[in-house]
Amino acid sequence: MAPDDGTDWLLALLTEIQLEQFYHKIRDELHVTRLGHFDYVKPADLDHIGMGRPGQRRLEDAIKRRKQQWPRPKSWVYKVWIHPLPYGHRNPGVRGQKTGPLVPARGTWGGGLGARTPGFAGN
Repeated sequence: MAPDDGTDWLLALLTEIQLEQFYHKIRDELHVTRLGHFDYVKPADLDHIGMGRPGQRRLEDAIKRRKQQWPRPKSWVYKVWIHPLPYGHRNPGVRGQKTGPLVPARGTWGGGLGARTPGFAGN
């Protein structure tokens, strides 16, 4: 049962909860090679490979524990929206262009009900 192709973590996880006999079926039939792949595995899939309900619960608990140990890295989109460049600073990725703030200042969206509309009480 030697792990290959970088799935030694899977064998260690299954051995920890005494379900190592399902290693090959999970890897080869369900194609789980990363921890995040378990997000797409349904209980019916585990039923199909012969895993009982108690084993499924142990596996689910072990996956939750493992995910808490390995927090997901922040995506690049989150980093860009939370830390935009100040107005007037040059973006190193675009030569010769200045960038403005990525998120408009409060009340500057334009259009809509809050814009300077004649007869609007908020003006």
